[in-house]
Amino acid sequence: MSSHLTDNQVAAFCQRALAAAELLRVDDHLAECDSCRQRLAQAEFPQHLSFEQAADFVDGRLTGEALQLTGDHLATCNLCRAAIDDLQIFRSEVADELSRNVQPAIIEAESFWQQVKSFFVARSPVVAYSAGLILLLAGAWLARQLVFNKDKAQVVITNPSPSPEVAPVKLLAQLNDGGGQLALDERGVLSGAENLPADFQQLLKQILTDPRLERPAALNGLGSPSAALMGGGEKAAFTVIEPVAKVLLTNQPVLRWRALPGVSHYEVEIFDEQFESVAKSEQLTETSWRPPKPLARGRVYNWQVKAVKDNQDFKAPQAGAPLARFRVVAGKDAEAIEQARAQFEASHLLLGRLYAEAGLLEEAEREFRALEKANPGSAIPKQLLDGLRKLRH
Repeated sequence: MSSHLTDNQVAAFCQRALAAAELLRVDDHLAECDSCRQRLAQAEFPQHLSFEQAADFVDGRLTGEALQLTGDHLATCNLCRAAIDDLQIFRSEVADELSRNVQPAIIEAESFWQQVKSFFVARSPVVAYSAGLILLLAGAWLARQLVFNKDKAQVVITNPSPSPEVAPVKLLAQLNDGGGQLALDERGVLSGAENLPADFQQLLKQILTDPRLERPAALNGLGSPSAALMGGGEKAAFTVIEPVAKVLLTNQPVLRWRALPGVSHYEVEIFDEQFESVAKSEQLTETSWRPPKPLARGRVYNWQVKAVKDNQDFKAPQAGAPLARFRVVAGKDAEAIEQARAQFEASHLLLGRLYAEAGLLEEAEREFRALEKANPGSAIPKQLLDGLRKLRH
């Protein structure tokens, strides 16, 4: 090549019309000839961004008027916008990959972009005159830095250290429930209940950690189910059956009693805690009765059935025997249970625990039996059922 570029070469270079081999020769010449670099700048790129402006824009260091002017220029200049795109790709992919895999033992004071700029400006007076040339020069710069400049930076290739062996996490409890599997590990992490609210997840953690059941306050003051075995002598067959010493979810319970042979009719009456009558049946021939109106929730009631036979009255429970008491679940507790049953019906563990906390022992037993069936080898359902049996005594 002659001592300087011809006008045709300058024009073809600016128009990106040089063949690859010719482009490399022109590029080598520009690296050494300041006069031709000035001609190239004056011929095509007097209005474009400097390398420093482009680098600051890519790194987000421009502010105020400088940022506004650069943005306005990029909105109208396709060449500079293409150069910015290429620099961003180079910065995010080539440079970051290099920093992750090759660490120089000696780090010079100048920044990454200052090193790139020193290489680019030495070869071209503009930021980017073609995307292809940007990547070509970037590759050349990286090659020269890594291969030929060993006196400035010693390259150390490091292999990734093997990951330390991670000990398996120990499971504290595991149960089939809700169509899936619940698992609680030693870190306190519960899996398999992601669809449940946080307070229900916390409740499940508590059960899986300690399946013991506390006696619910709703059972206090109701007496023992043995109150159903009331009567004596020839009247022993006439007793109430249910509800006795129970908490009820319904506020219109069915009251049942044993038949008295030869009876003409029965009469049933329900009393509140002050022994005021709140509901009374008509004369009945059946051995069951449901009050026509709902009872108040959150209250304790007792009830008695009278049998009339041969113009004599027989009562159960009879005078002096324990009262047949029951409690109706409070309104807020009933709503919470109904909501949980509607949303999480498949979770026998959750529903069983909610029933048990409310004193609904029969409902709790039904759920824990289903849980035991799904987990025949697990001790948790057995512990829960044992806890229910203790609550009944």
